[in-house]
Amino acid sequence: MSKICDYCSAMVDDSATSCPNCNSTAFRPGPSSQPQAQVTYNIYHAGHPGYQPPAQPMPPMPPPYQPPFQHPYHQPAAHPYAQFVPTVSDKSRTVALVLLLAFGGAGIHRFYVGKVGTGILMLICALLAFTIVLLPILCIWLLVDLILILGGNFKDANGLPLKNW
Repeated sequence: MSKICDYCSAMVDDSATSCPNCNSTAFRPGPSSQPQAQVTYNIYHAGHPGYQPPAQPMPPMPPPYQPPFQHPYHQPAAHPYAQFVPTVSDKSRTVALVLLLAFGGAGIHRFYVGKVGTGILMLICALLAFTIVLLPILCIWLLVDLILILGGNFKDANGLPLKNW
């Protein structure tokens, strides 16, 4: 079978003069009547039979990455400005402790370290401490601040701990 009928698309033998299904005499070439082109694939074809390889071969691909020890622009391990970044606060732990003990719930120690928002909140709690709800909250808050200051974990507004007495 090497011819295809133009009207009914039936496969017809090469020796037949008319289609056995519709008696048509119009045919087109079938799959076996055309010579098969021999296609050889190489790295340039990429699965496309009509693709022509380039005139010059492709250069080899570079490796996908360079190990860090071979990198020409390797950065130093330490940050270059690390010597200028403070690690502790310049505020005194002694002053914060005295302000906490002297003025208590007024929140002056928080104003001293730059925490203005929580200082105002503590001041409002101290002014309204006559209510039964705010007095225990204020006492617990002051106790936590006292423990943090004595332990050296109380932080200023920049997040740096007060370590210096």
